[in-house]
Amino acid sequence: MNKGLKTVDFELSQQQVSLINNHFKKRALACKLEDEDTSGSVKVVLEWVPGIGRHITAYYDGEVTGAEIA
Repeated sequence: MNKGLKTVDFELSQQQVSLINNHFKKRALACKLEDEDTSGSVKVVLEWVPGIGRHITAYYDGEVTGAEIA
């Protein structure tokens, strides 16, 4: 039975935040080097899978395959 989400379910460790920011920085630099025109939008998705737990993925500027964050 699902007991519902709690605030703690959305908390990220400093290491996770750093990994997300590093992904965004690397993607922004790669786009700049390739002279791509981007909006620079970012998205972080948190998913819960029963029996497995939380899964975090960071996306930069419409990426189809984002970076999985441990």
